[in-house]
Amino acid sequence: MALQRRLVRASAENFGLRLEFRHVEEILNLISNGRCPGKAALPDGWMASIDKGELKFEPAPQISESIHDYRYLLPVPGKVPVPETGTLFEAMLISAEKRAACNAENLLDSGAAAGELTVRNWRPGDRFWPAHLAGAYQGPEKGKGVAPGEARHG
Repeated sequence: MALQRRLVRASAENFGLRLEFRHVEEILNLISNGRCPGKAALPDGWMASIDKGELKFEPAPQISESIHDYRYLLPVPGKVPVPETGTLFEAMLISAEKRAACNAENLLDSGAAAGELTVRNWRPGDRFWPAHLAGAYQGPEKGKGVAPGEARHG
């Protein structure tokens, strides 16, 4: 495991990136789930992704400076487009049998997601605690986030 961490750090340093431990762990999670597409946000506006079994480092797509606050309600189950970011969010209910085939990090407890979710941009002071990481992640000042119901409106 230590060798894998060193290789990820060295690869990132080729792009001038200095990764924290949590970034390296996110990238190793991407690699271990290589058959599933995924991305990890990195410092200085970069991201890591897995494409056809290869680890890629590339600048993250930039969100227009003209985008300010946005907020959309996402019914569960349902879909909501977010034109400000060119993305489509979808929430669906899955059976217990299908749960084993899913990456647990991409699942929400059905009780927390009952009814609807709120999709909105990151705001100063926002934090979340991914289950696989020990500390809080503050996220970018620009971008997107998903919050259960009304819990994070502010």
